[in-house]
Order: sequence, then structure tokens, then C-alpha cells
Amino acid sequence: RDVFDFDVEKKKSVVARPYQCMVGCTSCSVWCVFEAISFPDPKVVRDFIKENNILLTAKKQLEEKIKKQLKEKKGGLNMKIAIASDDEKAISTHFGRARGFVVFDIEGNEIKSREYRLNTFSGHARGLEEEHESDHHKAILNALSDCKVVISKGMGKRIYDDLKSIGIEVYITDETDVKRALELYINGKLVNKPNLGCSHKHK
Repeated sequence: RDVFDFDVEKKKSVVARPYQCMVGCTSCSVWCVFEAISFPDPKVVRDFIKENNILLTAKKQLEEKIKKQLKEKKGGLNMKIAIASDDEKAISTHFGRARGFVVFDIEGNEIKSREYRLNTFSGHARGLEEEHESDHHKAILNALSDCKVVISKGMGKRIYDDLKSIGIEVYITDETDVKRALELYINGKLVNKPNLGCSHKHK
């Protein structure tokens, strides 16, 4: 589930994406030979679930999600999709270093409009070398906040996680053509390959 990364400098595994853990899974505590991972008593968890009405909340969220999916299936996609590109034709190999983003406004699976947003907001574009150690993703998150989906050939794990944390669906693809990737996504055939990551080394 891509929860862990390996810190090469410290020579140890680190929990990079805890929210991608399987609910109820305790395998990592078994695998940890140093017994450094522990989980709360099941009774504590059950009591917490009851006290905070978590099951009821989860049920309501699931019902809303199903209604939304059925509505989209009936009426087609209605959203904005941003694709990283240096020339509006080919998909950029790195999200943050792309010259800009081709933003498509989709209604009922049809392209209503398109625009090209020059990348003046990512940390890379602003020459911030420590982008991956500071809160320099805020500008790019704000600039693409009206988009429901972003597509790129590669991006760092932190911006990937940050985009997902604000509800933006992220697709890492090996497709090279902007129009082709858009067509595949609209038809539900674009394959997401998050493990492709990006080609340059992050600090």
C-alpha cells in the first residue's frame, strides 16, 4: 500500500504515508524485530469508535460518495483536469518543474474550455531549492485548488501526498501525449502508476 519509504542516509525504513495503512492491520508490529511498533488495546479502539460515532459518520460519508459516483456516471464528468506540460502537447516528466499546466474544463465528458496556466507558483519555478523541506507547496496547491484531477509523468512524494490531502486526485502516467491522457481518463482507462515518482533526487 506504499506506506513506507527507505531513508538512504539513515539506513532505515520510515512511515511516509500513514493514512494509506490498512485499517485493522497490525503486520508491521510483527515484522519489527526491535518491537518499536505497538497498537492500542482493541477495547480502547472499540470504545473510541462508539464514543465518537465513527461508524455512523463513515456510513454517511460512504452514502454521499456513492450518490456522487452515481450522479457522475449518469451525467458524465464535470470537473477541471490539470495536466503538467512544457508545450501544451507533451506531458511533463516532473510536475513541479513543468513550464505550466493545461487545464481542461470538462462537462458531461466533453471539453467545455481549456487554458494554459504558466507555472509561476511551484517552489521549483520560484527558485526555492529547499522546496521539499518547507511549506512551499501552498502556492501550487492554491493555484490548482479548482481542479479535481492532476496528471503528470512524475512528481515528488510530498507534493503527491499534499495534493491528495486536499482532495485532488493524482495520476502519474507513462503516457506522453496530453490529449491522449485526457481521453483515457475521461473514458476511465488511464492507468495510475504512482511508483514512477520523479527522476531527480529530493533532499
